[in-house]
Amino acid sequence: MAWASLLLVVLLVTISTGCGTRPKLEDEQVEEEALFTSPPTEEQEEKPNPEETVRTFWAAVRGGNYSQALNYLASGVNSAPIQGVISGKMTGSRKFVDAIVAHMDLNTCGHNLSGEYATVSVELTMPDLSRLMEALTPLLAQLMQQGVDISNLKMSDLANKYSVEIASAIATLPTMRIEENIVLVWEKDQWKIATDPLQFLQNALESLSG
Repeated sequence: MAWASLLLVVLLVTISTGCGTRPKLEDEQVEEEALFTSPPTEEQEEKPNPEETVRTFWAAVRGGNYSQALNYLASGVNSAPIQGVISGKMTGSRKFVDAIVAHMDLNTCGHNLSGEYATVSVELTMPDLSRLMEALTPLLAQLMQQGVDISNLKMSDLANKYSVEIASAIATLPTMRIEENIVLVWEKDQWKIATDPLQFLQNALESLSG
């Protein structure tokens, strides 16, 4: 079971206390400086706010309208990994993913424009999955008393058989804050998301499915 891997992934995710406070990598700093040195043109100012696209995408995800959410992705984006996350295919349990997403939130913190591209800064809050096994201790103890070898259990096994208990445990977890930059491209007269907006969740779920 990959509980140790999950903990490592969660600890490696950048956690911050508010929008704009995450230390920037060198490449990000260079990109941001380039964006700020290029004032938006009149054409750019006439385009709608790209943050609205990100918020609408997230509203579709939170509402379980995953097919609608995929419509906000740019044509060049490989949607397969994203579909694997939101459909539950990656973990073998859609209920498990839904339980996590139900306790996640996203706030946009501003954006930069550069030609046909926009970079939207977002702050996400999500359950601290590094504490999940602690919250599941009563369930795991019960299974051990029943003679179940929990060392061979995967999260998909637990989530499919004990979805109510898993959802209840996730609801009790403390939250963590993550800052991300989402790149959008102006495509067919509208902003489309050009990078994987759920990469952080994908990383965590890959460890859980191991």
